[in-house]
Amino acid sequence: MSSAAPSPSTRLSDAQLVMLSAASQRKDALVVLSDPAASSRTVAALIRRGLLAEVPVARRQPSWRQDASGPVGLQITKAGFAALRLDKEPPALVQTLTSGSSSVAAAVRAGTKQAAVVELLTRDQGATLRELAAAMGWLPHTTRAALTGLRRRGYAVASSTMPSGERSYRIAQAAA
Repeated sequence: MSSAAPSPSTRLSDAQLVMLSAASQRKDALVVLSDPAASSRTVAALIRRGLLAEVPVARRQPSWRQDASGPVGLQITKAGFAALRLDKEPPALVQTLTSGSSSVAAAVRAGTKQAAVVELLTRDQGATLRELAAAMGWLPHTTRAALTGLRRRGYAVASSTMPSGERSYRIAQAAA
């Protein structure tokens, strides 16, 4: 005997199934659309049901529309994985940080060196140039270039002098 049929709340059209299945197989769990206009009804239905979520993405990641803050992609949610009968969590794609009075979304792929640098810099004490270079296996000039790159992406990287005289770099977390 076959498994029980999905309940009406999890019944998916062929187009919805294909879209969710393809996203579930990607590391970033993002939907890749060949024709966003033609897929808009399918996307709208999946968002309405909570199976897809709109997330800010980097320019080189798949997006389905643009808004004032940049490209917006579609990521499968935990409910989307559950509808496919998969026990998975969507990966963290974006870290939203506060820059002055406005919130800036800076896309950081999970598991990358840049994500590791951001993690070190968001600690309460931050990280010194020497700590960052040692953790990443980089030379000091490469580490400074990474800090500059984060600033250009909208991160508010602040530095302060520690009692030892060494400079510490830190990123402030977004206000809740």
